[in-house]
Amino acid sequence: MPVKQTKEILGKDLYTQLKEEKNLTLKQIKFVGEYLSNGLNQTRAYLTVYYKGNESKYASANAQAPKLLVNVSIKEAIKTVLDLWLGATKLKLEQKIIDSLYREAFYASSMFITETGAPKFKKLEDIDVEWRPCIVGIETKSYGKDAVRDHTVVKLADRRKAREELSKYIELIKGSDISVGLTDETLQRLAHTFGGKKKK
Repeated sequence: MPVKQTKEILGKDLYTQLKEEKNLTLKQIKFVGEYLSNGLNQTRAYLTVYYKGNESKYASANAQAPKLLVNVSIKEAIKTVLDLWLGATKLKLEQKIIDSLYREAFYASSMFITETGAPKFKKLEDIDVEWRPCIVGIETKSYGKDAVRDHTVVKLADRRKAREELSKYIELIKGSDISVGLTDETLQRLAHTFGGKKKK
C-alpha cells in the first residue's frame, strides 16, 4: 500500500500524528490503515502491507497478524483512529450497544409465545422487530417413525450472560467521559417488559 493511499484512508494530519506520537513504523501505520479500511481483516491487512498481496504468504500472514494487534502502540493507534472517525456518532453507538444488551438481558419469554392453547412460538412477523434479535437460533427437528413429524426449537439469548455483559459495560462507561442515562424510551421498555405494574 503506497503512503499516499494510507494518508487518504487516515487523513494527512492523523497519519502524521500516528507517526510522531505513537512511535510506529511506516509499515505499522499502513497496517492500521489497511486493517480499519478492509473490515478488520487482520490477515488480509498483513498480507497487503508486508507481503504486497502475495497469496502464497497467506499462512505466514495469518500467523504474524495477531502479534501486531497485541502491540500496545498499534492498539492505541487503532483506538485513536476509531475515536476520530466515530466522533459525534460514538454516543449513538454506545446507546445502541446498551439497548441491545438490555433487550437480551430483560426480555420475557412470554413475548415470543402465543397466549392461547399449549405454549407455541409466535410467527416471526408477530414479534416486535426490536425484540427479534433476542432469538439467536431456530432449528427444525424431525422425529417419529420415518421422521414424519417436525418440531421447531427456538433458542433465545442467554439472559444471565447478557446481564453480566451489561454490568461490565456499565462499569466500563462509568470510568469514561461518556454519560448514558435512562431515556424515556428505555423506561417505557422496562414498563412494558414487566407489565407496568407497581408494587403495592
